Amino acid sequence: MMLTMMAGVPAANMPVRGSHSVTGESILLTGPYFPKVVNVDQYHCGPIHGPTGANPLNIVNTGIAVSKETKRYTDEGKTYVQMSRDTAALTRDNWGYMIVDEDTHNLPMLKNDWFSYSSHKAPVYKADTIEGLAKEAGLNPVELKKVVDEYNAALKAGKLGELTPPNTHKNPRPILRAPFYAVPFQGGMTATFGGPLINTNGQVLDTEGRPVPGLFAVGNAAGGLFYDNYVGGAQLTSASVIGRQIADYVKTLAK
Repeated sequence: MMLTMMAGVPAANMPVRGSHSVTGESILLTGPYFPKVVNVDQYHCGPIHGPTGANPLNIVNTGIAVSKETKRYTDEGKTYVQMSRDTAALTRDNWGYMIVDEDTHNLPMLKNDWFSYSSHKAPVYKADTIEGLAKEAGLNPVELKKVVDEYNAALKAGKLGELTPPNTHKNPRPILRAPFYAVPFQGGMTATFGGPLINTNGQVLDTEGRPVPGLFAVGNAAGGLFYDNYVGGAQLTSASVIGRQIADYVKTLAK
């Protein structure tokens, strides 16, 4: 309910790929003290196979992304974060399929992704023809063949940017060598960025910008540390740094 109200329906439709125990309590519990709550519409997301938890982090930037209607719906050159947002916002039921060929399947950088799908028993559809792949994945065979042919032709002609939507990938790969693969995935919620604003001592600020006596927030319980995206590794680091600062500040109050 809070996600729908604050971040919108696409965010609320995302399966959780981060913590299942942080669900907005910081906003609700601090409410009686009238905190200044910020960035409630901001969050980080990434690809996931929701029912199993398998993670196709790198796969989603290696081929063609199609919807259940067998239409390309996003620029595969975008970051995995934006592709996940688009999957949640632009597809039916937040489901996309990444289409790749055998050469792409065998890239060393994708080894962990394939292991994630196999170890979680998540489905990966496979066939020796594009039409056969479409039937395995429940997609439209005629439409998928058309999409793949258009993509390969545009790639060969150097006109991927003229597709609708464009493909701006810096190192796009053809889909030519059988067998072919279709990897189902969703946009998943990693963490929200909203919460009560704090100062450098970790004190929660009220709507007038004044510290609320005795009230502190740290880590993802605080707001204002991140917006739009985040620096990798910064969430736990910020929790540690601000937590230590709170401890040091509380010690000064006890003197």
